[in-house]
Amino acid sequence: MLFHLKDQKIKGVNALLLLWEKGFASLPLIREGKTGGLDLNPMASTESGAIQIAMSLLNRIKKMIGLGRHEIFRRWPASELEEKKLYLENKHPEEFTTADYYLAAEWIIQRHLPEGEDPTPEQWSKTIGDIRQKIDINIKKNFAGERVKTEYVRVNPYTLTMEDFLKDLVPTFASFSLLPDPYLNDRQGNELWIWTLLFEFTQPYSYRHGEARHALILFCDPYTAEKLVQDLARTYTSLRRAKTEGSSKIKVVCTGKQCPACMDLDGKKLGVQELLACFKNGKPSFPHMIENEEAVSWCPAPHLSPELPLSEGDDSEFHAWLVKHLE
Repeated sequence: MLFHLKDQKIKGVNALLLLWEKGFASLPLIREGKTGGLDLNPMASTESGAIQIAMSLLNRIKKMIGLGRHEIFRRWPASELEEKKLYLENKHPEEFTTADYYLAAEWIIQRHLPEGEDPTPEQWSKTIGDIRQKIDINIKKNFAGERVKTEYVRVNPYTLTMEDFLKDLVPTFASFSLLPDPYLNDRQGNELWIWTLLFEFTQPYSYRHGEARHALILFCDPYTAEKLVQDLARTYTSLRRAKTEGSSKIKVVCTGKQCPACMDLDGKKLGVQELLACFKNGKPSFPHMIENEEAVSWCPAPHLSPELPLSEGDDSEFHAWLVKHLE
């Protein structure tokens, strides 16, 4: 096989043959010549074009035989993570470039990769290279009308907001000696600023958990507080979702980790409105404090399974039968 450049025939090297066999001949930079060899596209008629093609081929050859330079993983600071998030959110999906998709993929990795688990240059180069290759493939499929349709994702009817956290959850801290006093003020008499930071504990993928723990050091055990705040948030969210979907009752399902009083409620149904009222009164039923002579602890909330809601137009008798036999 011959490689044509400026009408001069140069013998092809094994690397070029390998590129051809691997399918790289479909690149817009190369095409099969009339003589059976490889011809460069018209852009190779200029010196800069020929250099660009040569460098592209060289980089691919180096990558295939492992001579390419590894890309080093750099952990983004919180400010950069937020800056890139705003950029991606404010850009219309139809205006996304390949570089934007690359950025979105790396943002997800940066956002969820635990601290202290940074990949080596070899690991990062392989991982991000594979991801970018898949992005390229899907972009080509999209242009060709071959995009795979994704299944419908069910949207949660309710997600805890900062406003509800401050209004309904923070006041409940007064019922738990393991949490800071919600009515505690700083030396200037102002409300403590840590409440908005503790909201991060309720966000499972937040990158500010460490910052929130650090803020609690002077007030309580930060790790115990983190688990307790998360349990309060899960219970409150379950009740709000049940209410939003129209469920009037919720079934208590214990896991064996609850106190004897809660275990007695296992399998029983309680009113959603009543349980929510306990939150709004600052004394939630689940979870709750356990105080004894040995130690101060808390009883974790049981799982709360909402009753099938009765929608408008449903047969009430049939609904009652379903609730009786299916729950």
